[in-house]
Amino acid sequence: AACWSCAGFEKAPTKKQLAVYFEGCEKTGMRWEWYPEDVLSACRKCGGEGKGSKLLYKPSSDDQTKIVLYDLCRLPKRMLKKKLTVAEDKLKTLVAFDKRGIVPKLLKITKHATIVSILERMKPGPDGRLRTFLNPAGTETGRFSSAGGFLEPFSTNLQNLPKREAAKDPKYDVRRCVIPDEGCVLIEADLGQAEAGYCLPSE
Repeated sequence: AACWSCAGFEKAPTKKQLAVYFEGCEKTGMRWEWYPEDVLSACRKCGGEGKGSKLLYKPSSDDQTKIVLYDLCRLPKRMLKKKLTVAEDKLKTLVAFDKRGIVPKLLKITKHATIVSILERMKPGPDGRLRTFLNPAGTETGRFSSAGGFLEPFSTNLQNLPKREAAKDPKYDVRRCVIPDEGCVLIEADLGQAEAGYCLPSE
């Protein structure tokens, strides 16, 4: 793995520059079997401490991932609405063709990156409290919608905390980070079907 400065770029490369760089590496004989162990680790030269400390290849970038999987690793292309995709459900179908083992690592890293991003947004205020912005006019039925960063700088959207990942593995349950004051309890109300209930005729 290499960060962009150690790879010879003066600034973060564009998608086109990155494609040319990867193509040049392949022509010079660089093989991609080392990807699972190397491409997702810190830069070999500077250990992540260089000028461009961000890795040349970022798994969070869909465009870069398409180049790596479809152009370099030559895995079968997956399409969504007639366009190349690296959506999670499509990537899972590539595991059987992926002899290098990069796809499972990408899926795991993407999931971890999502959780880390959520935790970074859940920064409490100076008083130790976590806040959210509730919009009572966000839906036609008056069901509250949540958002962060409007009126309170230390606020976050509490409606998009992951449920599916937490149900599969407790270590992804970021909701456990929200702790009530001593002597208090947290109450969760699921209004996911509020619109349907509103539209039902009253008897």
